[in-house]
Amino acid sequence: MMSRMDLWRGIAMLLFAGFVTQSAAADEPRFEGLWSGAIVFKAAELEFEITVEVGRDPQGELVGTIDQPAERMIFHPLEYVRTEGKKVTFEFLKNSESRGPNAPFTFIGEISENGQRIEGHLVEHRGNIPFYLERLGEPGSERRTVDAPQVDDLTESSEELKTAFNDDAGNVRLVLLLSPT
Repeated sequence: MMSRMDLWRGIAMLLFAGFVTQSAAADEPRFEGLWSGAIVFKAAELEFEITVEVGRDPQGELVGTIDQPAERMIFHPLEYVRTEGKKVTFEFLKNSESRGPNAPFTFIGEISENGQRIEGHLVEHRGNIPFYLERLGEPGSERRTVDAPQVDDLTESSEELKTAFNDDAGNVRLVLLLSPT
């Protein structure tokens, strides 16, 4: 038969165990937030900027979006957002010339001890491509804005260019179009 003292010790141990578990979970770095970084195909030569925003839906499930401005992809929904300790996994579906329709693009990474950086890789059919993200703030924080490059008109109208081009209609011509988009 259990004494009252043993019963209280048992209850205290259960409460302490619950407190330790909750404290450990609270100490885990959080994935929820606004993140900015890059997919690094070739360092300093071919890097694609990305922004990832992760929050929780009304049911408490992780949800998010990804932006990749170079692909004109803004607020693209993430289909799979998971955490396990410091490990994070998220993916989006997008049509791909090489991978077909609704191809999955899966990111697997790890949150740093201080919760300010994620490093990992994008799983690709050509191999794993490194990526990194740095925390900008909480979900819903203001995103960085990128100023559009200045566009200078070289002539008042395009008529001057059309006339010059058409004057040499019988010859081989090369047209070079420079555009910020």
